Amino acid sequence: MAAMQRCPKCHADLHESAVRCPLCGTTVRVAALQPGERPAPILDTELALFERDERVVHCASCLRESREDVRRCKPCAQALVRSTRTVLTALLRRRLITELGAAASVALPLLPSLLQRVAEFESPFAAEHALHELTTFGLDGFCGHDGIDPPLPVGRTHLWVRSSDALTARYLLGRVPRGSAAEETARAPEAARWWLSRGKLREVLRLAETQPDNAALALCAATALLRLGRPLEAERRVLAVQPCAQSELEATRRIAAGLFAALAFKRGQGSMDAALSHLQAAALLAPRRVEIAQATVELLDEGHGHSDLREALRRLQTLCPGVLGVGGYYADLAARCAIGK
Repeated sequence: MAAMQRCPKCHADLHESAVRCPLCGTTVRVAALQPGERPAPILDTELALFERDERVVHCASCLRESREDVRRCKPCAQALVRSTRTVLTALLRRRLITELGAAASVALPLLPSLLQRVAEFESPFAAEHALHELTTFGLDGFCGHDGIDPPLPVGRTHLWVRSSDALTARYLLGRVPRGSAAEETARAPEAARWWLSRGKLREVLRLAETQPDNAALALCAATALLRLGRPLEAERRVLAVQPCAQSELEATRRIAAGLFAALAFKRGQGSMDAALSHLQAAALLAPRRVEIAQATVELLDEGHGHSDLREALRRLQTLCPGVLGVGGYYADLAARCAIGK
């Protein structure tokens, strides 16, 4: 009988000549170098320290950058956040309507071909745990979406793997808990965001119907409707929720409605006045949130030379001068407006 060795991680029995465990990928012995071979180069891990992005401190509302010793934005009265120069630049350059449209155009994630369904879970959180379990053993798992999953029963997550990995995956997932519907109900907004990220749009809409007054669920449902090509219904879904007592939350609700209405206008399905009305209402509640000013400028620019565009650009620059100092869309637009184009 051939001598065997045991994997130190998953304790699988392996042949004595095995260098790596085929189940979990753990190295079980170091192979001797053959004549003519060279060992892998040793890299200095400290070199990564010189490639790190610059750290910055800025306000989450107006995006103004501050010194390291400052803790709160004086005009906004909000605590400052720490991020990187790359993140701050991306926030200053963002185009919310365009980005929302780009996200909506990718309704369902792209999955590999030749997949087999290996398990079914009653909550998305159990499915996420199963995905991590497969990853630990070197297998790629994929959660299904509306394009490949059966419509019934509702509230189920189907896990798929490549056909060549199906037998191993079924074995590994044999004892993984399947979860329960109660988990989804207790963490409904988190579950809806998970469904949305996986392309399970039917489940998002179903979950939102169970709690019609939940603003977080309404926003997820509106995004799902947008991905289904129904921006006007998305706007109505957000507005159907009762107004929030807290001004910041109500401003967020109005911003979402404004963005959905703006995208409908961009697609020729709605009016610009409706979108502007939502954004103006949001600006009254949260006058120092840069995203409102950015969305307003982009919307007016979609109106092809709207008379209020220059004034909106001035308000944006006054609120956050840095938005025109990093180049990109807003800086180019300001330059065109300055020369009358």
